[in-house]
Amino acid sequence: ITGEVVLRLLVSNTGAVSRIEVEKSIPALDSAAIRAVRKLRFKPAKKYGVPTDVWVRVPMNFELD
Repeated sequence: ITGEVVLRLLVSNTGAVSRIEVEKSIPALDSAAIRAVRKLRFKPAKKYGVPTDVWVRVPMNFELD
């Protein structure tokens, strides 16, 4: 199975992933992609120096034999 899963993540003002949406799907790989991004931590985005929530688009390429 090969291909790209694209996820949209809502990164909270604490840097944690608070919401995940699948933008481009490969049904057999979606759950693996979601499990992987749940573990990520980000440096929070800032607006006028104040940490804020932000949507991030994350493409994930899979090449499995």
